Amino acid sequence: DPVILMSGPTCAPFSSLNIGWNYDKMKMSKKAYEMIEDGMRHLAYAVELSMHQARRGRYFAIEHPATAASWQTQTINLLRELPGVAEVELDFCALGMTSEDDHGPAPIKKRTRIITNCPELVRELSKRQCTKDHRHVPLVHGRASAWQQYPMEFCRAVCRAVAVQADKDEKLG
Repeated sequence: DPVILMSGPTCAPFSSLNIGWNYDKMKMSKKAYEMIEDGMRHLAYAVELSMHQARRGRYFAIEHPATAASWQTQTINLLRELPGVAEVELDFCALGMTSEDDHGPAPIKKRTRIITNCPELVRELSKRQCTKDHRHVPLVHGRASAWQQYPMEFCRAVCRAVAVQADKDEKLG
């Protein structure tokens, strides 16, 4: 059994850019409806697996952009009802995510939210906020797809937090 299940279900169907711009251009076509249905299936599956983890005394974390419409769904609300669940927002620029535009390379702010039942993950990631002392590359003109891969520092932060949590749990158990 994994100590933590980390999931990042497809976020495109829930993105504010798609909702405010692309879906309108698609006139809510069959393709748009299929995209939303597919996104809801992915989200529901991630929540189902997360609830399974929690029932077994294990940890889960689901990551999505902070402004994603997924955070307003009844599906996510199921997790919010579980004991010990918390949410944390962070900026990926504080974790080394970068891209390049006409002005050269620079950090990507990409505000994101994680819902989890792992206290050490909340503690570790709550420190990862933009220092506001640099410019950001905007995620437009196809740059958003580069965000689909987590920066190594994010992976290290998650691993550190889970290791600390597992150590604390072992000392308590």
